[in-house]
Amino acid sequence: MLSMTFRFTTECELTLEGSSYEEIYLQFKDFQHGAPAVQQQGALKVYPPESDQMFFQLDDDTRLQEIPYFKGSFDADIAQRCHGRSLQPEPAHVKLIMLPKQVTDRIPDVYW
Repeated sequence: MLSMTFRFTTECELTLEGSSYEEIYLQFKDFQHGAPAVQQQGALKVYPPESDQMFFQLDDDTRLQEIPYFKGSFDADIAQRCHGRSLQPEPAHVKLIMLPKQVTDRIPDVYW
């Protein structure tokens, strides 16, 4: 499975619920310190990027590539910045199973 990670500066809106405003404030404080439970229980809205500067990385690559001005073109924004790296999924390497003739003779042709 392929993956891409995008990083950009944006405006977010987080709605939290609680039995008091102080409890909600403390939940937000926990969120700022990275508490994962708060991230899962809050209603988070993410808005489009605030600036044209954004970054991406492919799969488990440790380097972030910059997209200085988002153009809306995969070739211009992504492919040209991958420095020759293949952007096509690689086929899985699966060993072929050799079945005995007695088995293959009983499997209908539709499966071949």
